[in-house]
Amino acid sequence: MASPDISRPLILVVEDNPQASELLGRHLAIGGFRMEVARTGAEALIKARALKPVAITLDILLPEMDGWEVLTRLKEEEAIRDIPVVVVSVVDNPELGRALGALDYFVKPVDRTALLSRLGQHAFTLKAAEDEVRVLVVDDEPANLMLLNAELKPAGFTVLQASGGKVGIEMARALQPHLVLLDLMMPGVSGFDVVEALRSDSSTSSIPIMVLTAKQLTEEDRRQLNGQVAAVFERNSLAGPELIGWLHKLLGGARAVEAVPALSR
Repeated sequence: MASPDISRPLILVVEDNPQASELLGRHLAIGGFRMEVARTGAEALIKARALKPVAITLDILLPEMDGWEVLTRLKEEEAIRDIPVVVVSVVDNPELGRALGALDYFVKPVDRTALLSRLGQHAFTLKAAEDEVRVLVVDDEPANLMLLNAELKPAGFTVLQASGGKVGIEMARALQPHLVLLDLMMPGVSGFDVVEALRSDSSTSSIPIMVLTAKQLTEEDRRQLNGQVAAVFERNSLAGPELIGWLHKLLGGARAVEAVPALSR
C-alpha cells in the first residue's frame, strides 16, 4: 500500500463505519486531499489536537460520544475551534449542526462534487504560499472600486476590478481569483445572480465569495446566500484594517465566518 502524500492537505474523517470512511477517502483523494480516520469521538478530539487537519468531516451516530458532543467540544477548545467542521451523517438536522458551529451539513450519501467544493474553500495554506493573491472586486459603483483598490493594494493583494455582474462572472472564470468581493445590488446581473453562476460552474465553485452590501438583508436574502458565501459585511461597518485582517485570516485557513466581528446577521 502506497504511503500518503504528506504534501496534500489533511482531512480528519470521524466515522465509525469502515465502508463509509473508505468511500469518503476515495472522494477526498480525487479532490487532492489525504485522510486520517477517527472511529470514536474521543479519538477524534485526540487526533484533532495532534494533527491540526485543515478540516474535519463528522458523523453524528458515533459510539460512546455522539457527533453533537464532539462538535461542542471541538468548538470549546481554543487550539482547535477554528478547524472547519463539515457534518456528514444520515441524521438530518442541519440547523442544529450550524448552530453548534458546523461549517456545512451533508446528508448521506454525500455528493462528492459538493463536498470537495466546500472543502476546497478552506485549503488556503496552499494558496497563501503563492507570491500573488488575486482578489476580484465586483461592483458597479466606480467609487467603491477605487476605495477597495486603495485598501487592498498596499496590503499586497493583486486587485482585479469588474464594473458589473456579467463582467465579474466572465473575469472569475477566466482569471481564477483566490477571493471575490461582491456587491449585491447591481443593475442587470445582480450579486445574487453572480453567486448562483459561480457556484454552479465547476471551474469557479470553490472560490470563496465575500459580500459587501448596503442592502438590509431580508430573511429570504439570507436563505438565498446561506452556505454560498463566506461572509457578509454591511458597508457602513467596513473598515480597511478589519477587511485586511479578515482576508489574511481567510488565507491562513481560519474559519472565516466566525472571524468577522462585523458580520451582518
